Amino acid sequence: MPGVATMMVFLVKIQMIFSVPNSWSLRTFRSTFINGLAPATGPPPGGGTRGGGQGLGGGGGGGGEVFGGALPNVFLTRTTKTPLLAHTFGTFFRKQGQYKMTNEIHDKWQKRYHPLRMEWVVYSAHRNNRPWSFDLKKHQAEAPGYDPNCYLCPGNHRAAGHVNPDYHDVFVFDNDFPVVGLQAPDIHENMHDGLYQKVSAKGISRVVCYAREHNLTLSDVPPERMARVFEVWREEMVAFAKNPDIHSVLIFENKGEIVGVSNPHPHCQIYAVDFPLQFIEREQLAARQHKRRTGRNLFADIIAAEQKDGLRIVAENEEAVAFVPFFGRYAYEVLVFPKNRHATLITLTDKELRGLAAAYQEVIRRFDGVFNLSFPYVMNIHQAPVDGKRYPDYHLYVHFQPPLRQPGLPKYLAGPEIGAGNFMADTMPEEKAAELRAVELLGIGN
Repeated sequence: MPGVATMMVFLVKIQMIFSVPNSWSLRTFRSTFINGLAPATGPPPGGGTRGGGQGLGGGGGGGGEVFGGALPNVFLTRTTKTPLLAHTFGTFFRKQGQYKMTNEIHDKWQKRYHPLRMEWVVYSAHRNNRPWSFDLKKHQAEAPGYDPNCYLCPGNHRAAGHVNPDYHDVFVFDNDFPVVGLQAPDIHENMHDGLYQKVSAKGISRVVCYAREHNLTLSDVPPERMARVFEVWREEMVAFAKNPDIHSVLIFENKGEIVGVSNPHPHCQIYAVDFPLQFIEREQLAARQHKRRTGRNLFADIIAAEQKDGLRIVAENEEAVAFVPFFGRYAYEVLVFPKNRHATLITLTDKELRGLAAAYQEVIRRFDGVFNLSFPYVMNIHQAPVDGKRYPDYHLYVHFQPPLRQPGLPKYLAGPEIGAGNFMADTMPEEKAAELRAVELLGIGN
C-alpha cells in the first residue's frame, strides 16, 4: 500500500523536524525550513514565565506551548506529557493543558459574535489562499533621519508660517488644518421637519510627534521613551476633561502608506470633539445590555475569556494584556487592555501606564517581525467620554487594526463590508495570534 507507506515516511520526517537541538536559534530554524515554525513566546495566560527550554527540543513549561507556524494547514502541538504531533488538516484548541485538533472544515463558513459591536463576523479562512491578479502594494523605502521637506521635523516650516522648535521630547501642536475647531461658526438648522439637520462641529485637533528622528518608529525607542508618549497622552486627556466644550476624545495613529499616510515621521493625532463617538456609544450600549443579562462587566468577561483560552494572547505583563480577539475582524487585529478597569487614561497610575506602554510596544514589535517590515496599522484608543459624567463600567483599551493579511496584500473592504455592514474575514484569529507569538523579539536597536 504505497499510500500508507508515503504517509508513514511523512510522519517520520515531521517527527525529525521537531527533534531540533536547543542550540538552534529561531532564525536558523526559520532559514532552514522555509515556512518557519517557531515556538510561542511570552508569558503564559495569567502571567508568569514558561519553564523548561526555549528551543524546539527544550523541556516543557507549565501547561502546553503552541508551535504556531506559516505552514499551510499544518499545526503542531506540545504538552508536558505528550510527544510532538502533526496534523495536516486542522487548527488547535486548548483544553486542560493540551491542544485538540479539529478538521479544517471548521475554518470555513463560520460566524463568531462580536460582543462589543453587537454583530456577527464571518470567517472563511480558506479564501486567504485564493489567486490575486493585481500588483501587491509596495512598502515604503527607508527614510532618512532628517528630512528638510518634512513639516514635522525639528526646525522645519509648517503651514501659515509656523516653525517647529528644535524639540527633543514628544512634541504636541494644534493641527494646521483641523477637522474641528472651537471657533467654528454657530450653526443650528432644521430642515424638512427635522429630517435634515446642520450644527457646528467644535473641538480641538492636535498632532503628537513621538520623536525628532524622521525615520524612527515606536518599535525602535527604549521603554522610557515609549512610556513618555503615554504620559503625554494622559496629560492631554487631563486638559481635555477640564474643557467644557469637549465631550469625547479620539487618540489615533495611521501608520504606513498602505493606509494613506505619506509622511513617515512618527506621529499620531488627537481629535477632541463636542459630540459622542459612535463606536464608544455602541460599546456602552453592549456593556449595559450584557450587565442586565448576566450581572457582570462585558469588558472583564472578554479579558477573562481570552486569558482562560490563552491561544490568542500575544503579550502580557503585570499591568496589561494584549490579544487577537476571538471575534477579530482584521487578520492581525489586537486589543490591549490595562488589567485594572479605567474609563480613560486619566486615572491610570504611573505603574499601570508603563505596563500598558510596554504591552503596546511588544505588540508593534511583533507586528514588525511577522513580515520583516515596518508594519502598517490603524491604532485607536477607546475611552469613555470626558463630559463630566462617570462611566464606571467602561474599560479603556488600545485597538490595532492592521490592514495586511499577507505581505503587501491588504484586506479590502468591499461589497459585504461596505454594502451590507457585515465583515468577511479571510483568516482565523488563533492562527494569526500564533504567528505573532512566534516572532523572535531581539533587543531594541538589533
